[in-house]
Amino acid sequence: MSRPSNRKIKAKQNGTCGGRRRQQLARQANRSYNLRPKNEDHLRVGLSAIAGNGLFARKDFKKGEHLINYEGEYITSEEADRREHKRKGKYVKSTYMFRVNKDLIIDATRKGNDAKFVNHMCEPNVEARTCFRTKTTRYYALTDIAEGDELGVDYNLNYDPNADNSDKTERCKCRPNCPRMF
Repeated sequence: MSRPSNRKIKAKQNGTCGGRRRQQLARQANRSYNLRPKNEDHLRVGLSAIAGNGLFARKDFKKGEHLINYEGEYITSEEADRREHKRKGKYVKSTYMFRVNKDLIIDATRKGNDAKFVNHMCEPNVEARTCFRTKTTRYYALTDIAEGDELGVDYNLNYDPNADNSDKTERCKCRPNCPRMF
């Protein structure tokens, strides 16, 4: 068995030199998703009538009750654009990006928890709240939620009331016969 040459090892180390501190900070910022259970006891992932998978209540929730934190990698808008461009033209089933503000996005595509399966609803039963002091985004019940109900949040998509049914628009699927076009 041959050992790798020192030249290769040094080249590898030099490739990460200068970026170590950034990598360390990224690991610290993203470690919380590993410390929490991936599947909350009071929620379950299941097939959704809206889109693919959805997140469903396993118990009743009262209005204002905390449901789940949205976990993932904290990235910049520029990095999100880069990732989207990289995925363009490739078969990627889904991306899960949550915009916290104009400069900060949580990407739960590769790292994240079940909160990424909360789908869009024009009449949502969930709202997102971000606490910048603790750097957390949490989902809360916007209304009373019954056991078995699917959780939905308003994605604040660009609704076009004048849109027709062309190839450039997509009909909202949040409920049967939803009139909204995006």
